[in-house]
Amino acid sequence: MNKKLWIAALALPWVCLLVWTLSLTVQRFRGSEVTVRVMGYDPRDLLSGHYIAYEIDWEHTDCTQFANGICPQEEFCKEARWGRQCRFYVPETQAQRLDKLFRQGGEN
Repeated sequence: MNKKLWIAALALPWVCLLVWTLSLTVQRFRGSEVTVRVMGYDPRDLLSGHYIAYEIDWEHTDCTQFANGICPQEEFCKEARWGRQCRFYVPETQAQRLDKLFRQGGEN
């Protein structure tokens, strides 16, 4: 009985990880890609790693790509201690390219 309990205790984290990974995979494939215009960003934070903090420019964003043609202004970003802000983490290999695009005002 003790051996079965140990096997179950060791297998439980692996099963939880597998279920979590599968749920994230399903969530990713069910979602749709949208393009939004951004303005004002902060490309650096020494404690958080590489990220881009930005504000969405809803006036210049095509809202027809969202459900019912309505921009989800309230649901899109989270409230932070320092105000409403969006934070998008990027891989270190792409951070310089995205930073350059933001500084140039590029669209791609």
